[in-house]
Amino acid sequence: MTASIEDIVGPTNLWNAVRFVQQDKRDELICDPLKDVAYLEQSALADRLADLATRIRSGSYEPRRSMIVEVGKANFTTRPMSHIHLEDWIVAQAILNVIAETLDAEIPTGSSYAMRLNPDRMKKTSSKFFKAWYRDWPRFRRKIRDAITEDSPCVVVTDISGYFEHIDLNLLSDMVLELGVPRNIVSLIFAQLEQWTWRHQYSASRSRGLLQGNDISSMYANFYLKEVDKRFEELGLRYHRYVDDIVIHTSNLREARLALGELARFVRQLGLSLNSSKTRILATTAQVEAHYNFALEDELEGHLKEMGRTGETKQTKAARRGLRKRIEKSSNSYLMKRLITAYARARDDSFCDAGFRMLGTGPEYSDKLCQYFRSVDSEGCVSSLVAFLEDGTQNIFPAQEQEVMECLLRMSMKSDSWRQKLSDLGWRELNDLTAHPYSRSLACLLVYRYGDMTAIGRLVDRYLGKEESHPLPKKHLALAATRLVDDQRSERVIDKLKAEVDPDLTELGLLMEQLKEPSPKKIANMLEKADLHVDHYEKPRKCKVFRLGTRDLMILNLCRSSPERQKVREKADRWLSKVECPTSKRLLEEVRART
Repeated sequence: MTASIEDIVGPTNLWNAVRFVQQDKRDELICDPLKDVAYLEQSALADRLADLATRIRSGSYEPRRSMIVEVGKANFTTRPMSHIHLEDWIVAQAILNVIAETLDAEIPTGSSYAMRLNPDRMKKTSSKFFKAWYRDWPRFRRKIRDAITEDSPCVVVTDISGYFEHIDLNLLSDMVLELGVPRNIVSLIFAQLEQWTWRHQYSASRSRGLLQGNDISSMYANFYLKEVDKRFEELGLRYHRYVDDIVIHTSNLREARLALGELARFVRQLGLSLNSSKTRILATTAQVEAHYNFALEDELEGHLKEMGRTGETKQTKAARRGLRKRIEKSSNSYLMKRLITAYARARDDSFCDAGFRMLGTGPEYSDKLCQYFRSVDSEGCVSSLVAFLEDGTQNIFPAQEQEVMECLLRMSMKSDSWRQKLSDLGWRELNDLTAHPYSRSLACLLVYRYGDMTAIGRLVDRYLGKEESHPLPKKHLALAATRLVDDQRSERVIDKLKAEVDPDLTELGLLMEQLKEPSPKKIANMLEKADLHVDHYEKPRKCKVFRLGTRDLMILNLCRSSPERQKVREKADRWLSKVECPTSKRLLEEVRART
């Protein structure tokens, strides 16, 4: 291929990279509320990208270390997920913009379904870089189902043990070089990948393992198995793969065993091994149905479509109860997640008790369960979620703790007593310096959202003191100043931010200072980034629930100190007419009163 560093650092390519990264970040595990608003502030972004291009050309660009969050799996083991700095993400995406078509062309289209390029990615500003996983995963399952015939009744099901963590970066580098990607571009790619490699404290980077947590690394992981895809195409076997989930169809048991042996040998050449605990040979139709539960899946998907047509009715509620019994008996995690989605759309509180038990026994369901608890949005749910956080025998995974705290930040909190309890919970977590930095950041936000002015003042004083050293919680402590009506303390916060070593904190301080000056365009750009959260439910039918997110509250409060504060008031007035959540109303009325 013909590509150069100039293709990567060209202004159009970098701006496209920013657009795609902003879309990918919506699904990021660490949901920093302001999501790099200071870095992406429009009036300064062009200069930042120009400086980034200069550093890449000169070879002085260096990627930062990633932040690791341990995510609980079904058997209480963990998967390390990484959070990378926005600038590094933009560089990685800019590289992918240039080389992705070359990489994607090497992966057979008829057998590999994950992380495929969206052909319309450049046609609309809202288009994502990759095809949507929520369409490609069901397509993968349909292809498996369609391939089970009288001629191919046997199915081999397997995945690769610790796949991302065991990818050989040197081998991956050679694969990319073989496609004609220039060596200086490959060196830039792997300078990033090796810096992000999961490791303890400050030990040297390893040459094995890809980070998990964004689409870019998933693309390289999908590319790494391209030779396996080609090998099984040569063998003439029906074969389907979604990243490292692999399914092979054969005509008989002997052929299935031979195919499994061939796969094991081939992945071993890549430094990998099959996961024996998840490897199955399904030799009969009954075994296939017991494993996949296709008939039950059809009923569940039909139930979701029926709710979409009719809303929640007595009939749909009764049907869901019957489905629940059968899905619980099947122990199929995919169907259980879809069932939780059905309960969330119906806002059906009859699953609450089972959901809280599952939160403690099935950490892999945390994301779906928190969506469900947010849909029910009762004080009983809040009480149980707080009890989970305070139970050290259940709350053991940082990522799960963070999902629960994020859930609490998006609930209504109808009473002052519960708002006070959540503020107190935030302080307890904030004072635990052994907690993950992102957990402490969320603790700051609990106080910021639910605390009174005394609590907000304490957050600001904590930032101005020396209790916190990590940049992420320090950022959220400093942002507490936006809720204060105290110009003197706000100025002290801004001065300290501008003197910080961490560039993220410095950028935030400069932004807060600039927003105090007359700048209609800057305020307009900032307010465009804020909007209410909207959740869609089927009860009442086709219901929309609007909530004020913590990010949007922070943007309003950041702009409140501007001479153009009337625009903030106008936006707060519009939102007040839409929200029903008591906490959202209270916070918007506070913003309105101070503008």
